[in-house]
Amino acid sequence: MTEFYIDLNDNDSFMCSSDNTIYDNPVHLCVCESCGYRTDFEHVSDSFSLKRKNYDLSITYDGYYVASLKLKETVERKSLKGIEFIQLKEEPDFFVMFVRNVVCFDMEKRNSRRINLCSNCGNYESIVGATPAFLIEKLPSDICRSDVMFGSGNGKDPLLFSSQYFADIVEKEKLKGIKFEPVRT
Repeated sequence: MTEFYIDLNDNDSFMCSSDNTIYDNPVHLCVCESCGYRTDFEHVSDSFSLKRKNYDLSITYDGYYVASLKLKETVERKSLKGIEFIQLKEEPDFFVMFVRNVVCFDMEKRNSRRINLCSNCGNYESIVGATPAFLIEKLPSDICRSDVMFGSGNGKDPLLFSSQYFADIVEKEKLKGIKFEPVRT
């Protein structure tokens, strides 16, 4: 059975930070005192405004997956498990999507690199070498995320992966902004 890396368009938005700057000290956002990067990758800003709303699933520049109401309802109707949706206060038809199903990424086979470990928070300044994606194991669920967050600075996010079943759902439901690339073994 084919497994896929989910490739998404950006939505021209930031949730709470650019690569190197935290915006207006968002309330309750945890930031490392040493490196200055955020350590809370699930902080959802109450004042977030989505700039590009034409996709059913997209990603912010600082690594948040944003889903439309249509995608949320499709996931719920198809009883896909391990996905949490947090409604955006300023955008009631959109949700931050957190994928709880984790799959191990093969950093050695992909030759990915970790750069500049922060001894205080344990995060790296950068983790590069995400695609093409190599996985250590088969997907445990129809939608999964990698155990590694790729990117640099505050712009880190896990990769998303899907089964053929989810790819077929996306095509049938005509969900926008979602592309699939086969995972390598």
